[in-house]
Amino acid sequence: MRRISLILTGLWLALAGVPSVAQDDDATPPVEVDKTERAEVRLVLLDTVVIDSDGNPVAGLRKEDFEIRFAGEIVAPDVLETRCETESQSPQTTASASSPRKLVLAFDYLHLPMLQREDSLETAKKLVRQGHTAGDEVMIVALTGGLRIEQTFTEDPDVVLASLKRMQKDISLWNGNFTHATEFGFVRSMTALFDVLGAASVGPKAVVMYSGMQDVPLDLEFERIAAIAAASRCAVYTVDPYGLVGPGIGPRGRPG
Repeated sequence: MRRISLILTGLWLALAGVPSVAQDDDATPPVEVDKTERAEVRLVLLDTVVIDSDGNPVAGLRKEDFEIRFAGEIVAPDVLETRCETESQSPQTTASASSPRKLVLAFDYLHLPMLQREDSLETAKKLVRQGHTAGDEVMIVALTGGLRIEQTFTEDPDVVLASLKRMQKDISLWNGNFTHATEFGFVRSMTALFDVLGAASVGPKAVVMYSGMQDVPLDLEFERIAAIAAASRCAVYTVDPYGLVGPGIGPRGRPG
């Protein structure tokens, strides 16, 4: 049997259990009560790609084929969800055999300078027009200190384009004043987004976030956001709006 080892470093694992407490012989025995104690355990999700020596995906794997190594110990995986696309499957067959990919276009207006807001929306429209979201369910959200859902999940590219065009003309967005003294609004927006996505679907989601955020001291906050994203099965891919215009031209709003 082929064994596949996954090595984890720097992960926080929530362990549920009842601690054992040493008691003296003369100590009063615990009182039995008709109550149930519940403990919440965080499930750590690992996205893994398994390929053979020729670069083809390996099909037919079971959770027994995997070993997870954490802190020098082997931990057995609890569940395994597989999605394997082989060369014998056409894109149409694969798409019909599985649920549509869920894609979220997120625009971080808290960290999008006014001139880059238009560029970000235009890039998203180009993404849709060129068919890169074909077959996907697409949602559009705006992070403004709160969460604005501009478009719920839809597979219709025309609906997605119409929502992006509407956002370009929405004065509360393109001309909105989103200056802020702290990053609490950003953390609150991201937390709300992942809560919504976690409730919307049990499957994996991809969030493409247009944001010009610079380095900020949010280590603890980002750890919490990353944990919530993992629990809701979301992967985040950020797009720097300053690089959307093209090489040698210089993005608008920043020297070339």
